Order: sequence, then C-alpha cells, then structure tokens
Amino acid sequence: GLFLKSIGYKVIYDIHEDNITAIKEKYYLNYTCKVFFSHLVKFFEFLSQHFLYIVIAEKYYSDRFPKSTHIYNYPEINRLKPCFIEREFPCKKLLYTGNLFQIRGAEVIATLLNLDDDLEITCIGSCSSLLANKMFGIAGKNRNRLTIIGIDEYVPYEKIVELYQKDEWLAGIAFFYSSINHEKKKLTKFYEYMAVGLPILASDFEVWKEIIEANKIGYCCNINNIDSIVEKVNLLYNNNSIGKEMSKQGRSLANTCFNWTSEEKKLSDLYSNILNQ
Repeated sequence: GLFLKSIGYKVIYDIHEDNITAIKEKYYLNYTCKVFFSHLVKFFEFLSQHFLYIVIAEKYYSDRFPKSTHIYNYPEINRLKPCFIEREFPCKKLLYTGNLFQIRGAEVIATLLNLDDDLEITCIGSCSSLLANKMFGIAGKNRNRLTIIGIDEYVPYEKIVELYQKDEWLAGIAFFYSSINHEKKKLTKFYEYMAVGLPILASDFEVWKEIIEANKIGYCCNINNIDSIVEKVNLLYNNNSIGKEMSKQGRSLANTCFNWTSEEKKLSDLYSNILNQ
C-alpha cells in the first residue's frame, strides 16, 4: 500500500482487526515471533496513517487512528431476508457462528452440555480437528448433542444463512474469554443474531453489555461460572415471552440502526471524496 501510494495511486487501508493484539494471541507463534511481528505491524500501521486513507470497522481503533473513517461491519439485511421468521423458541438449542478457537470459548461450549441433559449446541465455522476432538472429549457421553460444522474446512456464508433460517434456536452465543482484542470489540455476529431475531447469550465484557443488556436483546454471563450460563439458558427456555421480546427488539435495532445501508453510504461518500481530490 505504501509503495502504491509512492507511485501515485490513491490507497485505502481498511482495518477490520486489531492486528497488533491479534498477533499476540496467535497460539502458533512463539513469544519472539509475536513480539517481532507485532512491532513490525505497529511500525507500518503508524506510517500508513500518515500516507493512506484509513477505514476502521471498530470504534476503539480510533485510539491509534484518529484521522480515520468509521465504517462498521454491519450485516446486509437483504442477504438475511430468508431468515426473517416468527420464532417460537421450541427447543433448548444454541447456535454459535464464526471461526472457533479455544479463546473463543470452545471449552465452555463443550462443558455446558455436561450440565444440562436437554441442551444441544451447533457451531458453524472453521474449527481445527484438534480442537473439535478436544471439545468432543470434554462433552464425553454428551458429544452427540454437539454439532460442529466446518472441521478443517472453510464454511461459506450461505451455509450459515441456511442455519439462521431454522426455527429451532433458543439463542445465539459468544462465550469468549477475556482478552484486549475481545473486550473492546463488538462482534459482527451480534448484529447478525439481532437481524435474524435471536436473543444473545455472551460473555460479560462491559462493551458487550452496552449493546446486549442495555438494549434488552440478551444476557451477558460470567463464563467462569458455567452454572450461571445454564440458568440464563433455562430462563429463556421456560419463558418464551422473554425470548420473543428480545427477538423483536433485536430485529428492530437491526432494521433501523445496525445494518449495512447507512455504512454503505459512508463508504460511497468516501470513495467520491477521494476521487474528486
């Protein structure tokens, strides 16, 4: 990008990850590599903000990129239209969408199955066979109630949409462990869960509470207290009216605020401004 800028091109650096923190959390890198690459990226990102147009997908990235354009990664409502159904929440089934890692609560998901004999959980997203086998091992005799779609393979978004269309889900989940990269970040899956009318069960990070509990679209739980998660699951299951109200509220927010339409205009305006300069 910097090279292209130096020979006259107009370049946008579109930032969807906190790259410095993300590198430090890569389990396959040793400590020396983490330090080296995180500092290397930090250096080039510092240079980039002085020469490139910066687009960020998370508000807190502006701490490092104050002169950036905020364009959030909200879902395209039209792509999720087939999922707009009246949900009855008939089953005690939870859905997790997105790539699955240990730090994203893989062990929490597997452990939950050992505390409730009626609970079923489906995870869809890339997951290593090593981690999947570990999860099945934790679930033990309850492994038949754990479905993992995407073991050692990429899962197309259309396949996720197919699952969203089912009326069997009680809630969408995200039981991530604490990390700098997670605690400040509002996950794209939250907005998708909202758009398709799924209540949300997630970790109790302050930023997550601001979007989930403040808007009354789900519950935030202490993932170190697995029993408290089970309590929230049962609260939703035994009181369908709560789930229906959360579903209605989430969908309303997705239709009015958290959708791609407003962000698309901001991006289009940015392109126009750059081209007209």
